[in-house]
Amino acid sequence: MNWESWIGFRWNELVVGAKLEAPRSLGSLPHAGFRPTHLAAPEGQVSNWALPMSDGSRVHVHVYSDGRQVAHRDKFDPDRGLGPMLAHLAVDTPYVLIGLMATLFVASSSTSG
Repeated sequence: MNWESWIGFRWNELVVGAKLEAPRSLGSLPHAGFRPTHLAAPEGQVSNWALPMSDGSRVHVHVYSDGRQVAHRDKFDPDRGLGPMLAHLAVDTPYVLIGLMATLFVASSSTSG
């Protein structure tokens, strides 16, 4: 099995948000078309790789120091332009939600005093 067939086999799980440990036997990420990416939430990984998909999403792989490769699907590929990047930040990452919660907390704190 290679990356392409593994992604196809596990696609339905990736679409619903699963984070899946990929077998090390799938081969080299660059050889499979993945490219390094630096737009990733820090989760202890040592590198990040992304493979664009035809539906506008991407498969994102976190590689850990022990060799584990954990894949998930980002609904939006931020490398496709400003719109997809903003959508990625809003939908695929916790940053917008954290920012909104902080804003609401500050606003409620300043009005309750």
